Order: sequence, then structure tokens, then C-alpha cells
Amino acid sequence: GGRFRFLVNGVEIMAKGIKKIKWAGEDAHSVITNMSIANKLVTIHGDKLAYFKVGEWFPGTTEADKKKNVTWMWLNKESDIIIRQKTLAHNFIYGVRVKKKFCGPYTYNLDASITGAPSGLKEIGLKFRGYCQASIVSSAWSISHGGDDARKTYVFSYGHIINLHLDTEGINGDLVTIEIYNLQTGTDRKIDSYPKIPVVDGQINLEIKNTSTWRAKLRFTTEEEKFYIKVIANGKYV
Repeated sequence: GGRFRFLVNGVEIMAKGIKKIKWAGEDAHSVITNMSIANKLVTIHGDKLAYFKVGEWFPGTTEADKKKNVTWMWLNKESDIIIRQKTLAHNFIYGVRVKKKFCGPYTYNLDASITGAPSGLKEIGLKFRGYCQASIVSSAWSISHGGDDARKTYVFSYGHIINLHLDTEGINGDLVTIEIYNLQTGTDRKIDSYPKIPVVDGQINLEIKNTSTWRAKLRFTTEEEKFYIKVIANGKYV
């Protein structure tokens, strides 16, 4: 990475190391240019590789320094956790692939240095995110958090706590609304709504504690009712 200029015994020392990294421009079909911001944010199609390289060096960098190995770091949004790290020869490009479950509005940071440690300078790196169609991949209604799907083996009663788990694609980092519907003859009835539920690492986990209120919201009841959900992200049903 690079360091700011500083003085030693009154003499200015030139900053050295990587000043800026950039998209290498290869595999152009992997990057969505109209959803990217030049030199700031790169939006990548889910499950496709985008490549990056050193774009600029600080003026004080020697030719020997430029031939040192470069350590590339995939950081979280806050840049305080290294998710993935790889050291490559100076003339190698670095590829990033965002799985579809991690695609969405959540942005990651890409950093690189010749010291093997994060640069600590945001202006050196780039933000990136993945993009794909929003979808629900799988769902589970369980008795306890992280438990097995109990829909085929257990009959819930009003007042029971239900743990809803959803695996998603394309909405990582979003806040979604979960709507509960009752299956009825004719028009199904929406009986509850849970707004601002976070999507973390492509997963939605919601503990529903107020099922005791559902019965009173039904148009009519039978011995056994059936319910389902709808998910709203960015103003649209997923």
C-alpha cells in the first residue's frame, strides 16, 4: 500500500507503494458499466470474474518496489475484516467473483499492498458489488433458529414462535418486507407484514412471535389453515 508524505529531521520523504488500483478492462462482459462509477465502484455480474491490477504508484516507489509481490485483499464494507486474501507476482492480475447469494446492494472493498497488510487508505482501493436477478432460492419454517424445515412434520398452532429462514440471490445487504398470506377460496388474505428485515450474507432469518394475533385477522377459519409468504425488495415482489 502507500503512505502519506512525512518528515524525518525536516526532510520530506516521498510516499511510496500502490497509489491506486483499477479494473483491468479484461472480460468486459463481466462488468456492468452503467451500474459502475469510474475509479470508485465496479458492479460485476454474479458468478462472473472481473480482473483488477495496479493502476498507479506513488512517486517515491522504486523500480525494485514495483517488482515486489502484491497482496490483494477482499474486505467487508467497513474495511475492518479481510474476507479473502491472495498474494500474486507484481505482473499478475487479480480476479474477483461474487457468488449470486452475495449479490445485491451490499458493497465490498478491494485493497492491495506490497507490504502484505491493508493499506488503510480508502483512496487506494475500489468498491465492488455483485448483481443478479433477485430471487428466493429456498425456504424453511422451523421450530428453533437454524432448525430443520418442519412444514411436513409439524403442525404449528397460533401462539407458537416460528423461525423463517430464506436463502436468496441478488438482494444481499437489502432491507426487505415479509408479508404473510392466508390461503383462502377466492382472494387470499394478507394478515401481517414485517418491514425492514435485513438480508445478511444472502440469508433472511425472521423470528415470528405474534402468531397468536393471526387468527383474529382471518375472514373465516377452518380446522387447519395454510399460510405462505411474499417478499418485497426495493419496492418489488421477489
